[in-house]
Amino acid sequence: MRKRIPLDRRTYTTGQIASLLEVAPRTVSKWTDSGAMPGYRISGQAGRGGDRRVPREAVIEFCRSRGIPCPLTAPNRLLTVDLGGPVTNVVDGLPAGWQVREAHSAVLAAAALVEWRPSVLLIDTRVGLGAAEQLTHLAGTISDVRRVVALVHEDGPDEVAGAKVVRLPCPPDLLLDALGVGGA
Repeated sequence: MRKRIPLDRRTYTTGQIASLLEVAPRTVSKWTDSGAMPGYRISGQAGRGGDRRVPREAVIEFCRSRGIPCPLTAPNRLLTVDLGGPVTNVVDGLPAGWQVREAHSAVLAAAALVEWRPSVLLIDTRVGLGAAEQLTHLAGTISDVRRVVALVHEDGPDEVAGAKVVRLPCPPDLLLDALGVGGA
């Protein structure tokens, strides 16, 4: 599974930028060395230059000026995989500007992951542990997905591979926190 890069950082390494833009790290180093993507070096070991850091706004401007899709400015999209339960209550607490789609089966959720490319995936584990883990794995291959949360009911598993687990029942603000969206 591809490592998820936080999209809310103030600065990024060349490796993180390379992963976000799906290019080689050396390509990003060339962009920073040429000044095309302004950044700076942090102190390194004696005789060596330090690692590069690039401000978030510089990455966004670089992408905008070249017409490159930028994951840092991707829309806030929540895909819920729900069998009709606590997930529907979360939507009311989302801040303005969030787009939400619901899938009522693992198959529909897989199609929505690929076609709609949400930024957050919320899975009710009543779809089945195997299905939840397969969706989590698929989400790990999609660059726009930055967080996966699995809702686990009282008798459910203690973990779901690749997902942050939230045990139900839980207060809505705790769930919104787990989703990384904050309150309204």
